[in-house]
Amino acid sequence: MRKLLSLIGASLVLCQSAFGQMAASPQTPQTPAAKAKPVSPLGTGVNFGNMLEAPSEGAWGLTVEERFFDAAAASGIEHIRLPISWTHHADTAPPYTIDPAFMDRVEWCVDQALARGLKIIVNVHHYDALNADPIAESPRALAIWQQIAARFADRSNRRVFFEVLNEPHGAFNDDATLWDAYLTDALAVIRASNPSRWVLAGPVRWNSIAALESFNPPADPRLMLTVHHYEPFAFTHQGASWVDPSPPVGAVWTGNEHAIATPWQNWSWGTGVSSVDAGLSIDYQQGWAGLSFRRGSEAEGIAALRFTTNSAMSLTVIVGNETQQHTVALQTAPGLNEYTVQLPTTLKSVDRVTLQNATPNAQPPFVLSSIALDPIDGSVPEALFMSEAEAVDAAMRAASDWASARNMPAHLGEFGAYSPGDMDSRARWTRAVREAAERHAMAWAYWELAAGFGYFDPQTDTFRQPLLDALTD
Repeated sequence: MRKLLSLIGASLVLCQSAFGQMAASPQTPQTPAAKAKPVSPLGTGVNFGNMLEAPSEGAWGLTVEERFFDAAAASGIEHIRLPISWTHHADTAPPYTIDPAFMDRVEWCVDQALARGLKIIVNVHHYDALNADPIAESPRALAIWQQIAARFADRSNRRVFFEVLNEPHGAFNDDATLWDAYLTDALAVIRASNPSRWVLAGPVRWNSIAALESFNPPADPRLMLTVHHYEPFAFTHQGASWVDPSPPVGAVWTGNEHAIATPWQNWSWGTGVSSVDAGLSIDYQQGWAGLSFRRGSEAEGIAALRFTTNSAMSLTVIVGNETQQHTVALQTAPGLNEYTVQLPTTLKSVDRVTLQNATPNAQPPFVLSSIALDPIDGSVPEALFMSEAEAVDAAMRAASDWASARNMPAHLGEFGAYSPGDMDSRARWTRAVREAAERHAMAWAYWELAAGFGYFDPQTDTFRQPLLDALTD
């Protein structure tokens, strides 16, 4: 049963982020006549983590061995992402020379990959000084890239790829324009000797998909977007000693749990919110309690608010922003019903939505099956909550659509779940992320081959089959 309410009253201001517009359930139909997305030439891949990005090779338990290239090729992947900490092997004074022996070691790795028909990404990893002070450190960083670019300038543009900086953060998070400026300078240095090579770069906040709003890369026909995905972090990094505080071990991932969708947050009061198979169970624990959603930025061009409940109750529906609110009283009916609150054309933007208990007493818990904002242009609705599986799909859709709008291929450079977690959950999550990336035309590189996240066991020279199956079948 569908009920329609007309919403009359104050207007609101709302500016929708790129992520918000694309965060939607995978069952939501796409707008028609969408053009084909650019396809990355990288395909499927794996990171050689804990090897050359350590301060010295072997310091984190692994050195690069030929058998790792054999394992990567045997697993069926198409490329290797090679994380490299160049700063531990380059002078700190001009001309910032890279240790020739270390450069030879990196080139050996490139040769090993190419000899097995694999493509390879050469990146700059763990550059702490650049993240801390981009302006002061740029001369050294650019000199390092000048040397890398010159060394590999004669390699195939179809087989060897560059990545400007892994997970920009620190000062780049504080001012994303610093990252845009450094990327522009680094690309100019690379293009001087490699005019046609594919170069990967992604947003600040550790290549977060949610940070794409602030990413403004220079125009370059051979630039590829790269992003990372480790959500939910409490699951993927449970027991990780390098995280403080370390998420407790024991989290599982079924794909069915529901949570508030990025970029929304739960600002409720007097209200219990828990996940059930159908959606969210809402418990108004007192009179005038509120289920309140807040967004860090404003979403504009919204036509309506839709939600579905299974119970009869009195609600006050409030939609607005910091300075303006639009309110409507609503009596829901027993049984599963969808309600649509139409917004007037004077309502320009939204960053908060509240479903408030409109009785003086607490009410029994009810199930909210969905709640979403419908854009005026008829594009993908913005879901305020979704299941874990839907959240994975929404994240990949967001990155892919952002890249496609700029005619850029998209690459998921890292995703993985740490070994203390339950293997069934790890495999289930890994498969969900991989399939969502492929569904949205994204290349990917799993983190990683042979350490704490890895699908290859270096002690027994065997694959961890559940993880390999999640990536390949």
